[in-house]
Amino acid sequence: MKTFLKVLSIMAVLLIGGYIFTYFFVKDKIESFLEEPVLYGVATYEDLDLSLFRGSVNLTKLTWKSNKNESRFEVAYLSVKDVSYKALLFDDHIQIHSISLSEPHVFLHKVTDSTQYSSEKNGKNFDKKIILKHLRLEKGSFVFKKDSIEKVKLKSFELDIEDMLSSKDKRTEQIPFTYGDYTLKSREVFFDMNDLQELRVKELHLFKDKISLTDLYMSPKYSKKDYIKHISYEKDWMDLKIEELTVNKYELDLEEKNKFYSPLIEIKNMNFDVFRDKTVKDDITKKEMYSEMLRNLDFGVKIDSMRIRSSRLTYEEQIKKPGSAAAIFFDELNAEISDVSNLDLKREDFPTTKVKIKTQFMGKSSLNFNWNFKINDTLDRFRVNGSAYRIPDTSINSFFTPAFNVEAEGGIEQIYYNFSGDKNVASGDLKLNYEKLKFHILKKDRQRKNKILSFIANMMVKNSSERGGVSQNVGQVKRDKTKSFWNYFWSCLQSGLKKIFI
Repeated sequence: MKTFLKVLSIMAVLLIGGYIFTYFFVKDKIESFLEEPVLYGVATYEDLDLSLFRGSVNLTKLTWKSNKNESRFEVAYLSVKDVSYKALLFDDHIQIHSISLSEPHVFLHKVTDSTQYSSEKNGKNFDKKIILKHLRLEKGSFVFKKDSIEKVKLKSFELDIEDMLSSKDKRTEQIPFTYGDYTLKSREVFFDMNDLQELRVKELHLFKDKISLTDLYMSPKYSKKDYIKHISYEKDWMDLKIEELTVNKYELDLEEKNKFYSPLIEIKNMNFDVFRDKTVKDDITKKEMYSEMLRNLDFGVKIDSMRIRSSRLTYEEQIKKPGSAAAIFFDELNAEISDVSNLDLKREDFPTTKVKIKTQFMGKSSLNFNWNFKINDTLDRFRVNGSAYRIPDTSINSFFTPAFNVEAEGGIEQIYYNFSGDKNVASGDLKLNYEKLKFHILKKDRQRKNKILSFIANMMVKNSSERGGVSQNVGQVKRDKTKSFWNYFWSCLQSGLKKIFI
């Protein structure tokens, strides 16, 4: 019995001693690792708690700071739970049940001139496979700064990722791990788009099969008056607000070829203001048709359907200075866009992209617009047709008076159009029904009428259409390839209007 007790005591001492030795050995290894340069930076912490029985490590007030730039990482509390000793000892990989980070604050800084940094090596290569069941970050913030400009900012976020796996080969790819379900919730998202625009989102919810954005705002950095000081040629000033944007059941493939797919994208309560100052030098570069733009994207896209609901579009042109801008707007705008894809372009049954819009022109006139084209068609053929009803002279003058110094009296009862064409020429028909329509040529102050020129103009203009309206073939309309598709469409309308009125 005494011998047994002695053996038992010796074993207990060895086990306790072994545990103590292992505890301090592992703790020393972790501390040594944290003290060494990590990703060209130095890590510090306030407290380290290790439990060998539970296979857990807890770090308090962990901080990492780069010795290359301003990059830093701070976390109030980091918890690693259930490290598998079996996987580490017998399967030669790291398997962890969960890692949690409380209040992680990430600040990444990229400096264009990297020659100012040291060429310090980043430690030894790590080739073990890592399996992580659950990663959670809560109450975090994120900032990415390039040189002196903040490019991306998330004021607060929470991130959950399930079933992560990283291997030596995977770590060389764009996304260095595979993953299962994930959730990202963020508030007050900021993205610096370019020299003229920035993007803000009040709330972002990103799931594996759905993206939801609330209060998206693509805002101009400068006023309509000042933005021309920052452009060298004609460019649109844009102000976009979307109350709700939802991308349903999306798929994103970043491995083989960048591809994006969604069966349905929904936009609700969009308000889009576009302004162009025509007093700035023309941009004479060639403009692509929309089908060509989509065809030549450097990533694959397939969107089965897009819906726009209860929206508003405003377009203004500053044609002369001084003076007010020519303006038109469309409210109660609802649109359906189907079959937008640049994948499998050579297939025989390639779908036709269809755009159907119903809206109120200038808040008073019902307008329908239908537009069809095929993205895989290298001739960029298209067809547009539509109609508008009861357009009063006040709606016409909102654009005509500032743009052409002309004031209309009397409205248009009905207008129908049907055009087709390609990237070079278009043709089609325009039908107009109107009565007692007159045009007054204004003097430079736009307040008084030039009676003589107005008299001459109305002698040449057909002031009323025949009963039931008058139709005209617009003839061959040649596309100005330095202008947009919408200029092309307006040229077709303009050609038909000239033939009807004169």
